[in-house]
Amino acid sequence: MPFLYAAAAVGVAFTGEGAYSVDALLDFRFLSEPHIVGALLVLTIVSAAATLALRVQDQPQTAAPQRVK
Repeated sequence: MPFLYAAAAVGVAFTGEGAYSVDALLDFRFLSEPHIVGALLVLTIVSAAATLALRVQDQPQTAAPQRVK
């Protein structure tokens, strides 16, 4: 989950518009091009799918056998 938050934060930081964005600060004008934004979106979706695929599922707990009185 932290990886997904980081990927989203990086995507917003580099593609967000405005004077206070990282791309404006570093003068990265190429990051606002549609194919770069699309590639970042696809990378985020693939990363989310990989994270969900690698998630470990909890095994259901079996009830302890009951004693017969």
